[in-house]
Amino acid sequence: MRPLMVLLAMLASAGVYAQTYPAHPIRLVIPFAPGGSTDLGGRLVALGMTEILGQSIVVDNRAGAGGVLGTDVVAKAAPDGYTLAMATSGTFGINPSLYPSLPYDPQRAFDPVGQISSGALTFVIAAERPQKTLAEFAQWAQSHSGTVNFASSGSGTPPHLLAVLFNQTLNIRATHIPFKGGAPALAATMAGQTDYDLDVVPTSLQQMRAGRIRILAVTTPARVAMLPEVPTVAEAGYGGLTTTIWNGLVAPAGTPRPVIERLNAALVSVLRRAEVRQRFADLGIEPAAASPESFGALLQEELARWAPLVKQSGATVD
Repeated sequence: MRPLMVLLAMLASAGVYAQTYPAHPIRLVIPFAPGGSTDLGGRLVALGMTEILGQSIVVDNRAGAGGVLGTDVVAKAAPDGYTLAMATSGTFGINPSLYPSLPYDPQRAFDPVGQISSGALTFVIAAERPQKTLAEFAQWAQSHSGTVNFASSGSGTPPHLLAVLFNQTLNIRATHIPFKGGAPALAATMAGQTDYDLDVVPTSLQQMRAGRIRILAVTTPARVAMLPEVPTVAEAGYGGLTTTIWNGLVAPAGTPRPVIERLNAALVSVLRRAEVRQRFADLGIEPAAASPESFGALLQEELARWAPLVKQSGATVD
């Protein structure tokens, strides 16, 4: 009887806590530098949730070690709903396989709050190259196997791993040239220093409009609204490359369920706003409102998807 009474008391306490939550500002840790699409999307969501919850959500950029430093801050925070983290394909899908000893267990140290967005990577080449389609480029790359090179935003990043899969699919021997971020990687491809690159939509769209690159395909299952003329990798004949990059919110493990539900409700409400959806479209990403359960399932699926690619790539921590 006593264990039941304790459980009921705990549930009642959680309910009371949720009724008064939030009583002071919430910190949202974004484990990357300001200015990227993850940061911009996080700030947009934080602003909207601030209005709904009646307390400020303060963005705290904690860049370093591919997102590990900032994520670790949240893993070690009190599970009271006042410290949240932006989770991404890289930090929760790839890092667990890329880093031999993370300071936290990504499967046990966090509770999922909800997904924020999903987006595509773009397969890009310099505008001056003669290839007009992904199939034409693949044919060229196969005939030049051993001399092909490709840029990426860093070893172990989604662009790097997806390029490895592309090379393996076509049995191409290619040299990986990692850069410290997507901007210098794209610049090298534009300048003809590398043969191809995989980039995020906002920057590749800008450079395509400037006439500096050609986008051969997008990696999402459906075409991107801002690039309606660009086929998907599946339409181009390479369905195995279909990949969605994403981000979402997580809280420290043990955060009261009513608090998780309140945060998720606020997040979903923000993502349904027309002005937010338009702003996301401007960033080349899609809102992806989801329950904590469905987002948690995505986290598990991503671990399983990226682990073998990390191993095959031979990626090491920079």
